[in-house]
Amino acid sequence: MITENLTPYISSVVKELLDFNQGIEKEGLRVQAPSAKVSKRAHHKDLGHKLTHPYITTDYSEHLLEFITPVFNKDKNLQEFIKQVHKFSYLNMDPDEVIWSSSMPAILPENESDIPLAYYGESFPGKLKTLYRSGLGYRYGRSMQTIAGMHFNFSFSKSFIIEMFKQLNTHEDLREFQDAMYFKLIRNFKRTSFILPLLFGASPVVDKSFLKDKDHDLEELGKDTYGLKYATSLRMGGLGYTSSAQENIQICYNKLPTYIKALEEARLSSYPPYEKIGLKKDGEFIQLNTNLLQIDNEFYSTIRPKHVALSGESALQALYRGGVEYIEVRLMDLNPYTIGGINEEGIRFLQHYLTYCLCADSPELSFDECKITEENFKEVVRNGRNPNCEINYKGSMQSLNEVSLEILDEMEELLACCSDLKNYFVPGINKQREKLSNYELLPSEKVLSHINENYSFVDHILETSMKLKEEVLKESKKEEVFSELEVLKTKSFREEEVVFRKQSGDFETYLDNYFKQIKIKD
Repeated sequence: MITENLTPYISSVVKELLDFNQGIEKEGLRVQAPSAKVSKRAHHKDLGHKLTHPYITTDYSEHLLEFITPVFNKDKNLQEFIKQVHKFSYLNMDPDEVIWSSSMPAILPENESDIPLAYYGESFPGKLKTLYRSGLGYRYGRSMQTIAGMHFNFSFSKSFIIEMFKQLNTHEDLREFQDAMYFKLIRNFKRTSFILPLLFGASPVVDKSFLKDKDHDLEELGKDTYGLKYATSLRMGGLGYTSSAQENIQICYNKLPTYIKALEEARLSSYPPYEKIGLKKDGEFIQLNTNLLQIDNEFYSTIRPKHVALSGESALQALYRGGVEYIEVRLMDLNPYTIGGINEEGIRFLQHYLTYCLCADSPELSFDECKITEENFKEVVRNGRNPNCEINYKGSMQSLNEVSLEILDEMEELLACCSDLKNYFVPGINKQREKLSNYELLPSEKVLSHINENYSFVDHILETSMKLKEEVLKESKKEEVFSELEVLKTKSFREEEVVFRKQSGDFETYLDNYFKQIKIKD
């Protein structure tokens, strides 16, 4: 385990440090305009086959688009790619559809059963993906599967890891050293990540259609709009991607082996409430299994250590095989005022913040401290804009605003070693300080400021989404990106056909073999 402060080592490896690898997974609902109702149409064939297309697919629901970027070193290249994918998609979708710019959904159907599961075709891998989503619907409700987010995939350059490996001299094996470095980052992320929904949370309210048949304590804050007065991110609260059942999973963020063991045990442990749901209905599967996690991806963590999976591998199996290759930040709301769900300010801050998490002191994280971090996070997503909000930080109750400023100060101290780091990161830090001195600059406050008794959340986001659509359609088309997307569209259908033709036997046997295949053997 690596726990010490790494700041003294940074000055000699700044060039390698700033060579970040990063990518985005950005979700967005297809919505019909001007009704603002979630589209009932299937994923458009002109976008490619969603099972096999590397960049354009769907997430939980059939109408929840997901755009996945390649890995980029330059922020502008990353943003340009995501804009081009949006432009390509708009040109291949029905003209009356818009990609919803907010994390919380547009007007949902009257009945949850009318929210369609993502359909990936009749191949066994496609059926598995749809069945997994069916299980999520039975466990958490289908409306949750219409919530969108922005996942930020990030890693330091291999050359940076190697240089730190040589300087620290704490491990004989480079892979074990890399694992320890990323878990050092993850521990500090868990301790301090409440700052992200405060600064970037943008889902303080939701349309009334989302709340049908739900128990909640939200207040009516405007026309057809419910929320909490000081909320920052309902998406990350009890109505969003959280699970009380998963609170029983005792995850340890200190070492990779214990992390893998805890998730694998949860994946293999049957859970009585899910047993009551049953495995089949009228002879047809309705969930993959009755375990606490159907697959390891069902664990709703705000951050995940990841390794690129080979064909047929689960995410956890890939991590077990190859160690930590990158980390996935999963708590970011869509910024509803930018086409990619995140702007350059957000990207730059995440780079700096994750570097800070890596470098700061990072002692072992106990289960008791884990509970405190979870409570802090819950408080911020529900009450973070309250000027009197307090969290339990470093052993005592403290002002959230003051703690957040302290974290920004510590982040800036990291830059003292090198003018290149200062020039790259200081402007972003100053923008976050401005938010903490004036809450009207917070994205969650900005969303709320538009809502009144005559103008709803849906009205505002529809108008915003339409403007973003107009903007992206005016963007110059990058021929190299469009050419690649056209090739991948055709290729994706061929690849899905190959997958379908290669299979044999029945789906139940395939499912049994799949779970045998992904079981991690000590």
